[in-house]
Amino acid sequence: MSERKPSTTEIDVFKYASLPTFFFIFSIPILILLGVSIHGLSKYGYVNGMLGMVIFSSIFFIGGIFVCLGYSDVIVDDQGVSRRLLGWVWRSISWDKIELIRIVEISGRSAQFARSMVAIVPIQSVSGRKLRSIVFSKEVDAAGRLVTAMNRRIAQYRIPVEHKTASSIVRSDHI
Repeated sequence: MSERKPSTTEIDVFKYASLPTFFFIFSIPILILLGVSIHGLSKYGYVNGMLGMVIFSSIFFIGGIFVCLGYSDVIVDDQGVSRRLLGWVWRSISWDKIELIRIVEISGRSAQFARSMVAIVPIQSVSGRKLRSIVFSKEVDAAGRLVTAMNRRIAQYRIPVEHKTASSIVRSDHI
């Protein structure tokens, strides 16, 4: 029986610290919605109360999914870059399929509201269609480790990097 060699793949997982805060804040409107729906059930009848509950809960549910996907973990490993939510990898691009990494600086009213987004742009697939990009904010826990892990793979796979601001686009070899 042959022994299995240990994996040498280095996996870096980056999480968003503000996700638990989001869940707490997001639960408040849901509880208010539940209370209003129960009040509507007792005052206006079953149909109107249930209709309101279905409409508002579907709006909150759809909005919550998009926000949760935005706060999902960023995984950087030797295979590529992935986004993962509760153990489910919902988007992944291998390093050899990345055409460009674009850093977009979004200015705000003050430095406090300025954001920096990373967009990983894939090459076109065999069928000629572009694969979907992976976009995430650099505001993860241990952002310095994220930049280091990305820069290591950018140098290894010679991926071009583009820094885009409101007035200019600058190409470089690192984030």
